[in-house]
Amino acid sequence: MCFLDRSLNGPGTCSFIVYPLMKRVTYWPQAWLGIAMNFGLVVPWVAITNEVNVQLITVLLVGLWGWTMHYGNRSFIRVIERVQLTWRRHDLRLPGSQG
Repeated sequence: MCFLDRSLNGPGTCSFIVYPLMKRVTYWPQAWLGIAMNFGLVVPWVAITNEVNVQLITVLLVGLWGWTMHYGNRSFIRVIERVQLTWRRHDLRLPGSQG
């Protein structure tokens, strides 16, 4: 491992450590997940090329972050739909509904 990829391991590790706390701090923990998980692309890229190409890394991270946000929101919407369907099956009133 060269000095560059060793110096990038710290921020990557910190983002993984902080992610569970973000679930309590923000309404969008998948935004932080997109940063934490996709930062794993940077360290191997720097280790293989032995240089930091900021433009390429930025484009890749922004694209992967967008994919993570889309996938995370899509999964969240499916969970909400399943919960609502379960409530209807058991004839339970949804929170905020009249009746």
